[in-house]
Amino acid sequence: MFRSILFLGFLIFAIFCDENFNLDNVLKIPSDEGSYFGYSLFLQNMGYKNRLIVGAPLSNKFVFECDPLGLNAKCSKEELLDDSVIKFNKAANTTNFFGSVIDGEVHGSTVVTCAPRHVASSFHTRGICVVYNTIGGKQYLTFEDDRAILSQHGKSYYAGAFSQAGFSLNYMKGEDLLVGMPGFDNNLGKIRILNLNTFSTYERKNHLSPLENSDFYLGYSISSGYFANGERWYIAGQPRGNFLNGQVVIFRDNIINYLKSDEFGSYFGASLLVDDVTNDQLDDLFVGAPSSSMENNYDQGHVSFYKFDLVNNFFYAPIKLYGDGKSGSKFGTTMAKLGDIDLDGYNDIAIAAPFEDNSGAVYIFKGSKEGPKKSQKLTPKLFKAFNTRGFGLGLSNGLDIDNNGHNDFAIGAFKSGEVFVIRSKSAIDLKASLDVDITTIHEQTKSLTATYCFMYSQRTARAPVKNISLVATLSVDYRAGTNTSFQRYILIPTQNDTKCFKTLLNINLRYNTDLSPFKLSLKADVKTPNLIISKNYEILEKFIPLSDNCGDDNVCKSLLSIDVESNLQEIILGKDNILETNILVKSSKEPALKCEIIIEKSQSIELRNVKECSQTHKDIVCPVSNAFVGEKKLTVRFDLKNIQPSLKYININFKVRTLSGALPDSLLKYPLNIPIKLVNSPYLQGKSDPEDIELGEEINSISFTQVYTVVNSGPSPMKVDVKIFSPVIENIISITRTRIATKDEATECIIGRKDIAANLKMEDKSLATFKVPENKSISLNCFEGTCTEITCNQGYLFVSELTEISISYEVDVKALESKFKTEFLTKEVIMFLSTAKIQNITSHSATLIYGKTNKSLPIWIYIVAVLVGIILLTVLIFVLYKCKFFNRRYQEKLKEEKLLEDENPANSNVVMSDLEDN
Repeated sequence: MFRSILFLGFLIFAIFCDENFNLDNVLKIPSDEGSYFGYSLFLQNMGYKNRLIVGAPLSNKFVFECDPLGLNAKCSKEELLDDSVIKFNKAANTTNFFGSVIDGEVHGSTVVTCAPRHVASSFHTRGICVVYNTIGGKQYLTFEDDRAILSQHGKSYYAGAFSQAGFSLNYMKGEDLLVGMPGFDNNLGKIRILNLNTFSTYERKNHLSPLENSDFYLGYSISSGYFANGERWYIAGQPRGNFLNGQVVIFRDNIINYLKSDEFGSYFGASLLVDDVTNDQLDDLFVGAPSSSMENNYDQGHVSFYKFDLVNNFFYAPIKLYGDGKSGSKFGTTMAKLGDIDLDGYNDIAIAAPFEDNSGAVYIFKGSKEGPKKSQKLTPKLFKAFNTRGFGLGLSNGLDIDNNGHNDFAIGAFKSGEVFVIRSKSAIDLKASLDVDITTIHEQTKSLTATYCFMYSQRTARAPVKNISLVATLSVDYRAGTNTSFQRYILIPTQNDTKCFKTLLNINLRYNTDLSPFKLSLKADVKTPNLIISKNYEILEKFIPLSDNCGDDNVCKSLLSIDVESNLQEIILGKDNILETNILVKSSKEPALKCEIIIEKSQSIELRNVKECSQTHKDIVCPVSNAFVGEKKLTVRFDLKNIQPSLKYININFKVRTLSGALPDSLLKYPLNIPIKLVNSPYLQGKSDPEDIELGEEINSISFTQVYTVVNSGPSPMKVDVKIFSPVIENIISITRTRIATKDEATECIIGRKDIAANLKMEDKSLATFKVPENKSISLNCFEGTCTEITCNQGYLFVSELTEISISYEVDVKALESKFKTEFLTKEVIMFLSTAKIQNITSHSATLIYGKTNKSLPIWIYIVAVLVGIILLTVLIFVLYKCKFFNRRYQEKLKEEKLLEDENPANSNVVMSDLEDN
């Protein structure tokens, strides 16, 4: 018999009405203090009551406790910063922003809030946090153990002085508390993790950026979640990292990976939210970029949704979520978990655009198997609130405060000092069915009867819904004639009570040339107010095939097959950007009716330029033909630019389906598996800083750093996995620091075994490059014997990117001289040579250590010096002799002249020339 696809039985609609919340009963909590009341919010169920904690950062030491139901009209002040207990520098005269972030136990009594600008001493904004509950009192977290100022490479910089601890928080009940410190280390940032039982701390240092790259703001936002293999991953935002494009760091004990933005100045990573909105038992990640801009506009903002891919152990390519796209809205500034508002099995979230239209807006996104879907937009004007500003910067978590079985939440408008408590509606499942009394329409068919039924059920029994009213609209194919729409008002008195109705439809297909299936659709509009209506389809549709050469039984059975060819046998990442698939569908025997191709693909590749196809979160549907026998060809192209380099292959499943049915021998599936290959050409170069060192008389220790530069010449991303072999000598030459760093980040290398054989090639032993005679040098290298192995890993380098690996050493001079005392009698220098390897590339870094120059001169030098002196003296005497220097007659002449002067003064004018003439 013919198998038409009929909607038999009841189908549950799962498209929700636009309004999830009751806007006719919104509680407004005002404040006239001008303290940014509503900047942060936290709803808490303490067992015996619900309370709303409201942050007011300009109050300096207070938070407010309010009744979310409004039974107590005024909120009470809670003074949590006690001046008599904690240090507080009043001379600083600054606002500490206490209460700017609040987190804690949703079901319990513990609350954590912070003052990131708190000044305890001097004028340093170290920050402070308070953990308090009704049982254990208050616990202050002061973060004063970090030194205020440190120095590195001769430069001083601020370490913990302006860390602003508590700028962001993440409270995980029963586990730990994450505290973001974006101002640490010249605004590089740091994450501190505190044990909730002991409040002892440990830090994640290995993901800090190099000192020269300040102002990355690591810890501007912080969150955590469970992703791969039940492991908890920590997630921190760096909105100024990645060359000011913004990035997110994902880490445990070491960095796992990064999520990076490609939009300059978007502030990607300014906000984070982790929640399972797809109900796959794995957390999903939302990353806000509130300063993202689109063409001809500015600061609209967007949020990137990342779903986890278990196969490749990382996230799929992101799906971007938007508000209304208005300039200056800053959509994504804050986000909040609402829980499962409508009890459909999927968690829901709220995303704020607090500056939209100078007032603010909050967008509700419903969870689903495919991901978040925009459901409702909340603005103050919807509940007649005017002059409201900053609406949405404060968002609370979801909590059922009125006991109707559905979560409610609160929205803060900090600029106008207001808080609004929004209550949810009751959710019902509306079930519908649509059926007809025929299976195939022939040319002779004159009429058919459509039967449609409705029934509703409530998802919680806490607040029963007594009845619902709706308007049903049955729309019929245009080939039914002039009357193609039928409406009926329906009242269903009680839940689980089914109401059915029949409609006779006239058909005339005598001159019809359209062979597409006959279509009927059913739509239901519920008129009962304050309900969340859950449906599987907004419009319920039925297709009835038209008989077309389907044999005497009027049943079309096609012999179908699908074949796929691609332009790539393997994908070279970075080189191959487009995957082109040519799909061939064959149909024989009888026509295939309403034939379609279903493409299941990885989220890391994207559909490109196929207008006929429609795309969901995971699948692509491409129509082939309403009815055909023969062959149909279709070309589908995919964009490969967003493939993660950790992927090993791409899987694409092609399926063909038909409304009429296929014969048993049909080939309905074609899996396409294409391996991914990384092809790159690494460049590796080593150097030493300084290149040579001379041992002095009063030098006890010396230090030097060997640096290796790694560059990826492409075309594919390159996994950074560098092995360095170093000939350290225990208690003489030791490693003091290891680091592998790019412009964005830095992490430590791992020092492994100290007795590993490097197994270097013999040709690497040549020392000619370093211009040191082997007979005059003591060589410390890793060509023979064992060395210390250092492993440096740091994700992937993309084309033209570089990373630097630095290994710092310290040498005990006395121990070195003692060990090589004998060698230094005949040798002049120690060559300390390390070797680095990546893939099949090897490079060296050499440091020359010269010994003390304290040796006597050879005797031949003295002999030559004496001979030269004798020769010079002989020449001098000979010259003086020639100049009559040794003739004594001049002295006698002078004496005679003196006697003449004494005897005859009148003739004293005798001159030397006269004497000479005589």
